[in-house]
Amino acid sequence: MIEFEGETLYNIAAGLGLIAYLLTNVLWLRILLVAGACFYIATGLVLNLGSMVGWHVGYAIINLGHVVVLLFNNSATGLPESIKGLYSERFSSLRPREFKRLLKINKMTRSSGGELLTQGKLNENLFLITAGEAAVVKNGQEIARLGPGDFIGEMSVLTGKPVSADVTVENDLDYAFWTKKDLDKLETRNLSLYNRFMMAVGHNLIEKLHNTSEDAAAISRKTVTAI
Repeated sequence: MIEFEGETLYNIAAGLGLIAYLLTNVLWLRILLVAGACFYIATGLVLNLGSMVGWHVGYAIINLGHVVVLLFNNSATGLPESIKGLYSERFSSLRPREFKRLLKINKMTRSSGGELLTQGKLNENLFLITAGEAAVVKNGQEIARLGPGDFIGEMSVLTGKPVSADVTVENDLDYAFWTKKDLDKLETRNLSLYNRFMMAVGHNLIEKLHNTSEDAAAISRKTVTAI
């Protein structure tokens, strides 16, 4: 009876291990390895195999430690409430810990009015609006409104060319920012994170170009109607 119980527990443990190594999600792989180690420990206790108990207690502790680290890295704890929504909407390709790391490169800033970027001038900063609104003005005419989750200055900071439009702030605007040097350093030290961050920047740029095209078409239709 004891041998039968021991063999059953062993088979369950081995099955959990097999399933774990079929998974691509590292967190669930570690969780199943912890569960499997617990069944190996139970097997050792039933069969009075001290070495099996000892080894798998060690395996369980190691994998449990990895589970804690992975849960911490995937937790949005520490992000302000206003930033959590922005993260889930715009930066889901980044782990919360990575996003927090990016936000901490420079102190988040508030502008209470004035020009953030000036048409025709060089720009060294990439801005991310976290709260508030900014207007994009070209040749004296407002062409777009930007809000939380929108980047500012991406084309000029990446190409090194002068800014193509003014970006003005009328009321309070909160933003994070990264200098060209910050981005170059990130690319050198963590290419994977840099590429995923730039992917978010690129998606936002496509959205803004699409919205600007729609606004221009709407203005054109209004002009024709007026004529």
